[in-house]
Amino acid sequence: MDYRTLLLPTLLLLAACASTPASHPADGTPLASETTPAPCPAIPDTQQLLARHAGSFGSQEAVKGALPRSFTGKSAGQGKSGSVELVLDRNGKFSQSVVVDGMLSANGIDGEGPWSLGYAGVPLRLREDEALDLDFHAWLQGRDYLASFDPNRDSATCTIGAAGPQLSLRYQLPGIGNPELTFALGDAALLSAAHLDINGHRSLRNFETWSDVDQNGVRWPLTIRQREASGSESLLSLGTTVPGIACPSRASQECLAPPHSRLSFSWPAETPVRVPSSFFMNEVLLHAKVAGRSFWGLVDSGAGVTAVDAGSPLASVFRPAASKESLAPDQRIPFSYGAIGEAVQLGGLTVGQLPAALIPMPSFDVFGERRPEALIGYPIFLSTAVRIDFARQEFLLAREAGTLHSASATPIPVKLLGQSLVVEAKIDGVSGWFVLDTGDSEALDLFRDWAGAHGFPGARPSYTMRQQSEIGDHQADEKRMRPATFELGPIHISEPLVAIDSVNSPSNRIAGQIGNGVFARCAAVVFDIGNRTLWLDPPCNRDLPEDLSGWVLEKKENAAYPDRPWVVRFVLSGGSADLAGVKAGDRILQIGGLPAVLDIGSFESVTKQVATTKVPVVIVRGAATKEVTLNLVRLLSP
Repeated sequence: MDYRTLLLPTLLLLAACASTPASHPADGTPLASETTPAPCPAIPDTQQLLARHAGSFGSQEAVKGALPRSFTGKSAGQGKSGSVELVLDRNGKFSQSVVVDGMLSANGIDGEGPWSLGYAGVPLRLREDEALDLDFHAWLQGRDYLASFDPNRDSATCTIGAAGPQLSLRYQLPGIGNPELTFALGDAALLSAAHLDINGHRSLRNFETWSDVDQNGVRWPLTIRQREASGSESLLSLGTTVPGIACPSRASQECLAPPHSRLSFSWPAETPVRVPSSFFMNEVLLHAKVAGRSFWGLVDSGAGVTAVDAGSPLASVFRPAASKESLAPDQRIPFSYGAIGEAVQLGGLTVGQLPAALIPMPSFDVFGERRPEALIGYPIFLSTAVRIDFARQEFLLAREAGTLHSASATPIPVKLLGQSLVVEAKIDGVSGWFVLDTGDSEALDLFRDWAGAHGFPGARPSYTMRQQSEIGDHQADEKRMRPATFELGPIHISEPLVAIDSVNSPSNRIAGQIGNGVFARCAAVVFDIGNRTLWLDPPCNRDLPEDLSGWVLEKKENAAYPDRPWVVRFVLSGGSADLAGVKAGDRILQIGGLPAVLDIGSFESVTKQVATTKVPVVIVRGAATKEVTLNLVRLLSP
């Protein structure tokens, strides 16, 4: 989890806290309770509690009179520290910025509405259904909770805490994440606040120290500790507060407005820009350039930031800003944030200061001579309009989407959910939000918890397959099934092969991912994120062959077979390879009479033929060479 995930939600609550009570003085020493702790009352008087809170810690009017106000301080989490700036204006307007090891993330609400800037480096204007967290912040900042509690709708529960009785108020307000605020009954101090964030996770903030009362009768939070559902923690410490609007790190920029984009674009005179590309192994590859050298980049709209393979030549122009280790289920993976230090050329378009992460991606070995050196992530999609033309094998970029899609294209509404581009689709009649992921070569992935909650696979036949992660060496089992139907606008697919991931989604609001096995059913797709639209160019009934080999290959060099690098890593039980007697560890020499050379594209189509097709395969097992025959089978067919 990155620091934006850890710290900005904390800040979202900070202004909220700005409206919250101060039960501790500036030196951090807890104040004595105003009353002696007592047992919980039989019927808690919530209105009296809220009135005492307003009287002791500042009413809505007192807070408004104390604004605007600016704060600076420090943040800490996962062994890293950084700086924080928070500016609070009247009427719910604010901006907040966190800088950790030179990497800036920020968000806020100004006169034009909510906005966000993540590590992708592109400021975004958020729509109302995308700004739940920011709306929650504004609700707390203005102390709207004082007048929002409705006893006919909301609920209150009294419990005995470490310092005595405390009252938790649960507001049924889904538009701001159904917040729960906990107050001390003794001095009416706000102890904590929680809500369901935009990703559907419960975020909890404990308010540990507070300032003395200012001339407006308001106390301000000094220390906030945030706990995530994952168990990770972050700490925010505010050291300085001044009246008015000030943001020293933003220099001449307007404090409440979004920071400038970190990316720079130099467009040629003629647009749209055509970028040399290849649709290879069901992936979209771009032939890009940096510092005069060409490299392959895999287009991945599901990647929140462009990622450079740590073992590639492109890593030499990566400029780190922050380093950390990302903990995978069974390994620690070196991981750095920063930027590509040289301008990247995509056809005639030049992109400068492209934010990126550096991380090892050994799974790219399967691309052979076209091995990508980077995932080109969704910052490009956020900054430009993108057309992926599967029929013509073209990739185009433009400032506006109007020149990229045909008059007969179907518009599909898209929205931003956290760091993901999502669209609503149906699987077996069940609606869900799916990430638009051009980095997924398959048709559909469902996230484990969503699938289980909605009856997938249920009674549907399924099998389990072992897959390798794109990142590091982690392998995991995926369950696979065939639902009856999948629908996305004009795209209707019968019995698609669907994977149920063994790991859960970062958002429990998202059903899964839609990959190129869906997009390529259309002649072309156009991403128009500025207008929150995915355009589908007809026809959208193109047939895509399915790989029926029943194996997963990995590259393992052997001096005895210098031009035959492919070894079977996994054999699917009951699949074509299994029925032919192929075993994990077998080296492939020939497939269908074609040599199994490094360029896997030269022979991959052999196992994408109709079921019952016979494919001769020559393998090496130990010291013995033998020929077997794959009788292609389509598993889970009715």
